[in-house]
This record gives sequence, C-alpha cells and structure tokens, in this order.
Amino acid sequence: MAKSAQKKKSDKRKFSAQVVDGVDRTPSRAMLRAVGFGDADFKKPVVGVASTWSMVTPLAQNGIRYFSSGQNYIESMQPYTGDRIGNFAKEFGDKPFWWESPSGKERILFWSSSRGYSSWHGTAVGQVNDNAPVKIARYMNDLR
Repeated sequence: MAKSAQKKKSDKRKFSAQVVDGVDRTPSRAMLRAVGFGDADFKKPVVGVASTWSMVTPLAQNGIRYFSSGQNYIESMQPYTGDRIGNFAKEFGDKPFWWESPSGKERILFWSSSRGYSSWHGTAVGQVNDNAPVKIARYMNDLR
C-alpha cells in the first residue's frame, strides 16, 4: 500500500483513537461495551452523537437504579434562577421521573434537588448546625 494511502486510512480514526485507544482509555471502552460495542468496533472510526439517553442503558445494565443530579445552585439568585444552566431547577427540580432508554427496556429513577448540591456553599463548617434548621425549613416550605 502506498504511503499516502496508509496515511489517508489512518486519518479516519484520528479522533476515535483519542477516545478509545490505549490503557488510559479503558473506562471509555467499558462504557461503549456496555451499549453493545465489540472488539471489531474499536478498530473502526467511531462517530459520536451526543445524547443523554445513552446514559440510561449502561447505568441500568450495571445495576444503577437511581440517579440524582445536583446543579450548581446560587441561593441569592431566587426564584429559580439560581442554577447556572438555565431553567433546569424550575423544570426538573424536585420532580422525580423514570428516565427510559431509547429501547424502553431499561429505566432509572431520576431526581434533582431544586436547590442543587452547592446550596450549602459559603456556609462555614462551624455554622452548618446553626444555619441548617432555617435553610431546611425554607426548602421544605418551597416544596409545598
């Protein structure tokens, strides 16, 4: 095979190789195997399409039944503008739902707090016990 033809052939996997080749990419290959990739598939160019649906199948097939998400919440930006990714808290916060795979065979229970994981940021360690009753009561009241 001519040198230019070899180079052209290897260029087809230029980006795929960065994602799946080598020992340090074992976790990437494991995730792809969970959705059906076989050994031969890793020798081909991998075309990626970003879709959050693809998460359900490997999670469910590996025993994950529940998934909790927490957006980066900023309390001073209420109401419902305290997350840094648009209206995520308003649309999905404290509204659990069954997240199904494209095939409908797998599902996981998805839940996201409307306050997010960072609602306690800015609270000094010694003040958590002092502030907790007020913060929790405010949150519980908002859930009504």
